[in-house]
Amino acid sequence: MSIQQKGVPKPSVHKVLQALEDRRPKWINMQLQKARKLCTGSVFEQEAERGVASAELTEQKIGLMLLEVCHKAGGSNYLRQIYHIIQGNEELLMFKLGAATDFPDDLDLRVNFDPKPPIGAPGFNPLLQFDHIGEKKFDQSAVVDWAWDWPKLLPAYEGMSQVTFRSLLANRWDLQEGAELEDEEKAMVEELQKTFLVCSCSVGPQGSPGFDETPAKQTQGETHPPDKSAAQ
Repeated sequence: MSIQQKGVPKPSVHKVLQALEDRRPKWINMQLQKARKLCTGSVFEQEAERGVASAELTEQKIGLMLLEVCHKAGGSNYLRQIYHIIQGNEELLMFKLGAATDFPDDLDLRVNFDPKPPIGAPGFNPLLQFDHIGEKKFDQSAVVDWAWDWPKLLPAYEGMSQVTFRSLLANRWDLQEGAELEDEEKAMVEELQKTFLVCSCSVGPQGSPGFDETPAKQTQGETHPPDKSAAQ
């Protein structure tokens, strides 16, 4: 049993088509053209019907909105005000509504991939902004090597509440696990943890020790050296 190859007509079909071509020349081409017109026409008709249906649906929505406004107290006055607003700003509304759809024919939609920024729009230069704050320049080395006057800075934090002070202290880098510290620094960290972060009182929300908002100066007592290390 021979297998019919895909796309190759059977001999009987070929004979019928040949007979039609002999009796009625170009009949097959005419039928194909009619079928194509019917297909394309139905597609355009469907799109037109959809457009009409959407327009009718929009009008129905507008009508329902107007009825809803009319049924409210003072609805007729609202509609009158809306009408006067639209009438007085008709040109502006038409411009705003048509601005998104009306584009000039000679509009240039090409994208510029030139690495150089356009004139008047300077690009971001990280090497320049690295040592600038806005338009003013500062020295990075001066910031790093700045001699902080801790005796003057620490008194500003003495009136801080225990909650704020302990939160800042607990988030210092040298109080985190795995911090590389020298022996003297480790001893100071342990002293700070015992003094401020270890609390035998009840535990408050989110696992934080329950303590009052009294200023740190009143509860720290004679613990000024740990205070100095915490602020460094």
